[in-house]
Amino acid sequence: FDHLWLLDASWERATEGQVIEQNLKRDFPEHFADELTIKEKAGRVDIKYRTAAGAHIIVELKRYKREVTVAELEEQGIKYKSALYKLLTQQGETNPQIRVVFVLGKAPSDLQNAALPKDYATRKLGILDASISYYDSLITNAIAAYQDYFDASAKRDKIDAVLKQLA
Repeated sequence: FDHLWLLDASWERATEGQVIEQNLKRDFPEHFADELTIKEKAGRVDIKYRTAAGAHIIVELKRYKREVTVAELEEQGIKYKSALYKLLTQQGETNPQIRVVFVLGKAPSDLQNAALPKDYATRKLGILDASISYYDSLITNAIAAYQDYFDASAKRDKIDAVLKQLA
């Protein structure tokens, strides 16, 4: 959660919405008890919330080995968006743009079904403005993006070592 810019570089300057996040995590059922569905009341909201470029972003980091299905993510995405939408509209915001990002260790188990199209998850979650990212891809992409920095840093360290010997 401390490095959400790994998901999207534009989030480097994303603002935290600690009050909204706190409301979603702890206070949401109390604020909307009469309006909540049974599933919303029973659900736990274990997420991180940010805003960037006018969008409200909900990020859920799943445990690396946790097995999920696209249907489970879709249901969770609906729950998160519904809860945040209710909170934001009560605060006076109209038609808020809400994105949901799930970070997983492995692909949803139902994608192993050969009968499903390759873009099944993208289509199902895309309707919700939700997406999936994978830990391994984030690491690989971050290393690739910063490789020039790592290389330059290594060269600088060698130069520093030579300069220290000369001093």
